[in-house]
Formats: sequence, structure tokens, C-alpha cells
Amino acid sequence: MSAFIVSDNTMQRVVQACVYYSQNPCIVQLKAPGKSREDYSQLGYFLYAMNTDAINHRNHRNQRKEKSPCFLFKGSTIEADRNSLESCEIAQFLKSIHCLLYQCSEGEVPESTLYRALEELEERIRSCYATSTEDYRSAAWD
Repeated sequence: MSAFIVSDNTMQRVVQACVYYSQNPCIVQLKAPGKSREDYSQLGYFLYAMNTDAINHRNHRNQRKEKSPCFLFKGSTIEADRNSLESCEIAQFLKSIHCLLYQCSEGEVPESTLYRALEELEERIRSCYATSTEDYRSAAWD
């Protein structure tokens, strides 16, 4: 398994997904109770710290410890109508969250509240994505 600190673009998308899905209870667990750019920047920092902890656990024999990158959220802090999101946007949110979770799957990180809340968010987005497809909408309901 390769292990790395996710890119700023990935983290921007993960945090943007948190904005768009902020009505979900797991967002409070993701430590973003406010809705300001600073709150979401702090959330990104916490997620980077989780990523860094996992990387450092994986590379425990390496004398060099990774440091958490700084994070400044650049996206919109306005909740979107999730029904208006394109399926390609939802797919990218989902893939970015999945990437971050994968990179955080070392040591005790997967047992953390933050990791589990991110898993819950991934599941909710996966469900929204599945039900947003034309195939789903045209499937029989009988």
C-alpha cells in the first residue's frame, strides 16, 4: 500500500462535500459546527492531521516524521441544493473522500471519531449518488 498526504485539491473537495452535506449529523462529528470559511479551514486541518498520523504510523521506522500541511478552504461555504449537483461532481466528492480514507487507514486512525464520521459521510454520499442516476430513476418501483 502506498501512503501519502493527499493533495490540496483532494482536501478542498472533501471539505466542499462537508459543506454541501452539512445537514447530516456526521458533520458535527467532523468538527465543523460553524459555517464560516475559518471553520471549514479548521476541519481541513483536522483531516490533514488525521492523514499525517496515519502516514507517520505507517512509516514508524523512518526517523523523519511528516508534519500536517496548512489548509485554507477556498470553496463555497453556501450549502448547495444537492439535487442540483451533477453526478460527476458527486462522483468526484466520493472518490476524494475514498482516497483520504484509504490514506488514513493505518494505526489507530480508523478507530477515531473523525475517521468514522468521514466513513459515514462517504456512505451518505454514495447513497445520494446511486439514487441520482438515470438508471435508478427509471428502475421499476412496484
